[in-house]
Amino acid sequence: QKVLDRLQKEGCFIFLWNTSGGGKYIFVKSSYSASDVSETLDENDISNINISKSPFSELLTKMDISYERHPAEDKYNKKTSFENSTARTNWNIGAKENTKSETLKMVHDTVSGSDSDVTGYWNYYNAIFGDVKIQVKCNIVNPAKMDLDVGDIVQFDLDTKPFGYSWTQYYMITSLTRKIGEMSIECREVG
Repeated sequence: QKVLDRLQKEGCFIFLWNTSGGGKYIFVKSSYSASDVSETLDENDISNINISKSPFSELLTKMDISYERHPAEDKYNKKTSFENSTARTNWNIGAKENTKSETLKMVHDTVSGSDSDVTGYWNYYNAIFGDVKIQVKCNIVNPAKMDLDVGDIVQFDLDTKPFGYSWTQYYMITSLTRKIGEMSIECREVG
């Protein structure tokens, strides 16, 4: 179990069983388009909407990554630092705040250049935690829109503007609860 969990983390994906009993891989893409959207939800589809921002404590704007494990010794041959300088400046983050040291046991820097595995690892987690994101909780009351599952991408078409933003962002369902005639979902901004 520990090896599989580490493989998911370093491989930047999550595996779960979907509601129809089949396996499903979930990952955050670098960009989304209309073809990725499972449903667009409006005022007639939802109730009890709660809009918030991800906590500042979740921000991860700098990462020191050790990788390329030495085959005989308990050490790593390489270490690279990555930083989201824009977010650090925008949020006035101090030098030692919102940082993390990470050791990759399974991912190696196998491709040279900017598409390396380690750079990809940083880019993936920076896209998720590198800035404050909008989070949405609501109940879906329209039975025609209750076939959603964790990992599905939704958009909202609402009159309200969350924190002054438009609803053009894409949201991934991160949690859901089904009841008779109603489904509660939690979503997080992605892309």
